[in-house]
Amino acid sequence: MNNIFLKLILLSMIIFNKEIQAEYAYVFCSDEQKNWHWLNNKNYTVNGLWSIRSGSLFSHYYFKIEGGFNKIYELKMDCMKQFGDKFKNAQPSDYYSRYWSVFMDEAGIMASGHKSIFFKNK
Repeated sequence: MNNIFLKLILLSMIIFNKEIQAEYAYVFCSDEQKNWHWLNNKNYTVNGLWSIRSGSLFSHYYFKIEGGFNKIYELKMDCMKQFGDKFKNAQPSDYYSRYWSVFMDEAGIMASGHKSIFFKNK
């Protein structure tokens, strides 16, 4: 009986920790030629949720940002202010990945930017 009680406590602690643990992304700014710069010298992060959009033939990463469209627009304006009008794409990064990802708002609309596409083998 003690063993079951202990397992329930551990399980509830794991679930609780997952719920309070926010995911975040660093932000970088890119132009149409894939030149890029870290926003605020990589001292800027946003909260949200990393996920994968998967189609029948391909998939790509995206970051569903807290604050939605308004936050994406704010980041875009910050990018253009810091690096010029050509750097109009605010994009998320997990810092370690070599892949290009885009932001998504609460309505499921993808922001402009470059994406690394992963094709599925059939």
